[in-house]
Amino acid sequence: READTRVWSQALTCLLYFITDKGHVNKEKLLSIDPRLIPAFLTHIEPIPTDIQRHLIRMMVNFIYSPADTFNPAVLERMCDIRFVTELYMSTGSQEGRNNLFSIIFDHVVFDLLQGRKDAQAILLLEVLKAVGAPYHFAQLFHYQPERFAEDFVRGVLYDHLRREPGWTPIMAKLDRPFALKVVQEIEVLARQCSKLAPEFDRRLYLMNGNKGEVKERYYFILNDLLHSDKLEHRRQGEIWLFGLLKPICARRLDRHVMAKGQDIPEPSSPEDGHQQRERSGRFAHRRRVRDLLQEQGRSNNPAVRRGYVRLVARLCVFMK
Repeated sequence: READTRVWSQALTCLLYFITDKGHVNKEKLLSIDPRLIPAFLTHIEPIPTDIQRHLIRMMVNFIYSPADTFNPAVLERMCDIRFVTELYMSTGSQEGRNNLFSIIFDHVVFDLLQGRKDAQAILLLEVLKAVGAPYHFAQLFHYQPERFAEDFVRGVLYDHLRREPGWTPIMAKLDRPFALKVVQEIEVLARQCSKLAPEFDRRLYLMNGNKGEVKERYYFILNDLLHSDKLEHRRQGEIWLFGLLKPICARRLDRHVMAKGQDIPEPSSPEDGHQQRERSGRFAHRRRVRDLLQEQGRSNNPAVRRGYVRLVARLCVFMK
């Protein structure tokens, strides 16, 4: 319930003092604390330095893979939900952190698919995914999900490309393609859940994107309140909503840029009537309001809100690519 980030930072310093010996975390002492402290520190320390975040992710891994260094879904469930892990995976800039979090996501998916059974195919697939840099690059998938990603990735990257690489032909011959496809599809499902908008906001997004100059003013105020909320889940919903508004705007600008490089953009063949002028004016006002919402988010005095701005810009960069 404590809201002051300084208190959480001091609490972490005290905890590290008690669980470290000669600069190294004592695993036995670490596992004696409440595992829910780790996601609490990751949530409440804002902004969190990369090295502190990396150490906390290591602690999370130590909990989730105990005892006997095997994936323990019960500990994950007690500590946090998989949504927390995926959102942390999206936001961390640490390569080590991405590797660790990807392993948790992968093992969570495989555990559900195989109902807890151990399988050599899972070990082989993880090795292959690491070889193609999936722990690093799949973070982009959680920002934006292209259509048929799983099918295209398994066919194009794993089989069409990797099978031609020296030394990989016998390994790929052992890999069960349907199993690989199913695992990547389930990871894609988790990624899409990170972009899922609550029904009441999804309806408003639909109306705003199809506006004819009649968007209700209060929708912008609701969105602004979400973006600047003290509650993380509200800010996440605001980011997804604003991203949904920015996508068609960016797509239109990209289309016009491509057309301008190839040919002149055609001018309207006839003067606009009053109705068309109102529609055009409404679209312009809408784009301006959306732009202002994004800029206000980036200028906020609240570091948590500015972090949301960074996440949103990262989504837009992946979408534009």
